[in-house]
Amino acid sequence: MRKLIAFFVSLCSVACLSSAQELTEKQAAEVSADGKYDLVGNEGGSQPRWYVSPGVGIMILDGPTDNEPVFFRFSVGYDLTDYLSLEGGMMYAPAHDAAPGVKGGQSAGPTLDLLVHVLGKQYRWDPYLTAGLAYWFANGDLFYEHHREVLVPRLGVGLAYHLTDDLSLRLEGKTGFPIKTRDIDDGWVTTVELGLLYRFGGSGGHKAESPVLPVSVPVSDAIKETTPPDADDWMSYELYINYDWDRFVIKPEYFDGLNDIARIIKKALAANPNVTVSLEGHADQRHLPDGRKSGEAYNQKLSENRANGVKNYLVKTGIDSSKIKAVGYGFDRPKVMPDLLNGNPENRRVDLFIHGVGDAASRAKLKAD
Repeated sequence: MRKLIAFFVSLCSVACLSSAQELTEKQAAEVSADGKYDLVGNEGGSQPRWYVSPGVGIMILDGPTDNEPVFFRFSVGYDLTDYLSLEGGMMYAPAHDAAPGVKGGQSAGPTLDLLVHVLGKQYRWDPYLTAGLAYWFANGDLFYEHHREVLVPRLGVGLAYHLTDDLSLRLEGKTGFPIKTRDIDDGWVTTVELGLLYRFGGSGGHKAESPVLPVSVPVSDAIKETTPPDADDWMSYELYINYDWDRFVIKPEYFDGLNDIARIIKKALAANPNVTVSLEGHADQRHLPDGRKSGEAYNQKLSENRANGVKNYLVKTGIDSSKIKAVGYGFDRPKVMPDLLNGNPENRRVDLFIHGVGDAASRAKLKAD
């Protein structure tokens, strides 16, 4: 049993490391905020929080049965946050084989679990921890000392892989020691299962097939310095990365410009270890054709994702993440007057500030090749 638990812990650890490694190896591919897979849709709406999850697995009992019965499970869950989910369900094992002198039969019962997503459920690889209760009852003497009921507080680990925003695969293992139920006071109950997960209940989203707004800022002008001549110990850039509507993925054509900025930041840090970087993400505002309006809360999160996308890229180049602060301002600080009919790619931007770079002569030296 300890080996089984160690296996799942190792599996989740490998998933975390492989996810981080995958991001590094995709330096030349699309980069999204904090390595999250790009969540598309729901401008003016909300991400789905309810989900259903069928599964199948085996139950390992320290009781009189002489094998591990197969069980089926169906659960309904709700994502309280990106990091916490509450899930209730039913399990059913249709056939327990019994040891000599013990009557076999079926078992079933409800479960209730709290899931803690280690990285946040928005990552494609989603390791999680679980804590909860399971209560099983049987029509045969299947549990310890020939009893038919067992209540088990249990802990577990799992790993989900999100195929899409709505559909996921999941693998999990749980184990627990039963509390006293009808004089049952010994024996572990362990389950291992494989399942699917389908999310539903999001509202008002425009999915990937939504038309992309025209780009009005040429790539050649996308990254430009905006430092005023009288700046005191700081310099600034405007990053017109031209995010597609409702997206925060950085396109490969902007990598060269970001690499230039990364070189400047590294040179500044070499000259002054106290240099810091501020990133301010922004979104544009639009009234949708069906009458809905851009949601303030949603665009706030979107602007934060865009700022974190740039931070994530800069960190990949070797800059210490503690030196970079990323914030979002939604559509509260537009660069140009909002076009509520068509939107504004100019307002879908990130402003970058480098603090602690010295006077004008020092700044010119940093920009020199």
